[in-house]
Amino acid sequence: GWSIPAAVGAKIAKPEKRVIALTGDGGAGMSVAALSTALAENAPITVVVANNAGLGMVRDNMKGPHYGVDYSHTDFAMIAKAMGCRGISVQRAQDLLPALRESEAGTGPCLIDVAIDPEASHHPASDY
Repeated sequence: GWSIPAAVGAKIAKPEKRVIALTGDGGAGMSVAALSTALAENAPITVVVANNAGLGMVRDNMKGPHYGVDYSHTDFAMIAKAMGCRGISVQRAQDLLPALRESEAGTGPCLIDVAIDPEASHHPASDY
């Protein structure tokens, strides 16, 4: 859950650089409130949320029953809009690049919520 606040800090430290944070929906759920700081500090970051409705890597590495890793779908683009930021929803892979371009062309913080298939596999943690 550290990438969004880290991106805000990076943008404040280096305002001339483009800053893009990549996080999962689990991490975004822990730190999406940092967008309010980005807005208040005029730090136009882009946040890309890989939204698979749960803790996919944790789920895939659990040997027994899955507890506490599956979420209902959270619309992070709508949350960003409710906070006064820009929010974009991406449902298809081919729409990601246009969304990134749109985030760069606008002003202020932007969150791109990318739908990821919850059944898509992750590498076991031991592979990293």
